[in-house]
Amino acid sequence: MATSTPGYGSQISVWHEDENGQEVAESYTLRDIAYSVDPHGVALVYLNIPGKLNPLRQNLFWELHFIVEHMARDNAVKAVVWTGAGRAFCAGYDFSEDVTAKPKVSQAVQDYYVKHNKGSVKDDIACKYLVLQMWDFPKPSICAVNGIAVGGGANFALNCHDMVYVAKEARFKYPFIQLGIVPELASTLLLPKICGMARAKEMLFLGDWFGAETVERCGLVNKVCVQEELLPCALETARKLAGSNPTALRLSKQLINGRMRDEVEAALDKENEYILQAWGSEEFRKGMQAYKENLKKSEPRPKI
Repeated sequence: MATSTPGYGSQISVWHEDENGQEVAESYTLRDIAYSVDPHGVALVYLNIPGKLNPLRQNLFWELHFIVEHMARDNAVKAVVWTGAGRAFCAGYDFSEDVTAKPKVSQAVQDYYVKHNKGSVKDDIACKYLVLQMWDFPKPSICAVNGIAVGGGANFALNCHDMVYVAKEARFKYPFIQLGIVPELASTLLLPKICGMARAKEMLFLGDWFGAETVERCGLVNKVCVQEELLPCALETARKLAGSNPTALRLSKQLINGRMRDEVEAALDKENEYILQAWGSEEFRKGMQAYKENLKKSEPRPKI
């Protein structure tokens, strides 16, 4: 069972509309994601910027939209496992990125995905369209959290998948209050529902590091594994699901997710509203600078 990171430059399909309004597919080379599909129909997706601890940046946001749409359409994909390359799952938003950075894809492709509510737009700081795309994804999705997960990276791991497996060494952190903004990715709805109000506020308000034992105790994850067993365990479950009845799985997922989808969308809209209120404030600028300095001092160094 191979579990090494797939190579750089995986090819997927993306879509745009031609001059007649017809949908056209074209090949796209992934840069910030590594991707492969095994003979069982299990897709393995790595967030693949290990030198920076796999931060969320503009090109990665677009590639997340692209890969989810590609896998939804690809009949060869039966189930998906997500993880991070290197010692981190995802370090959260990349505040060092140039705010004028452009995605490495044509405007026609961007326009197509935005038109269908599956693209990254300027004021969607809460990642509404990515979260809803994940909630609507018709196939089983498993997250294997291999290391640190911060902010939006923690929320993507814990709030956007059908099952979550976590390495014993994994650590989580919600630095939103310290940054002077509010939480995102529907965490203001989902964490209180799953963990309870008091524990959710403790996680979100204090911004302290918390570990695998905490997320397991809160019911946020399915299983805690030792590091060397994490990916094999997630792949084993994904292969079991890949061999199940796909129609029954898809309809069951729609029934379960559908009951909360409107609540999730409303929470994302409210999060975006409040984030934009705080985004340009002096408190945010000061908080971001202080957080970047403190993170270097406080980040745990798990042996991965």
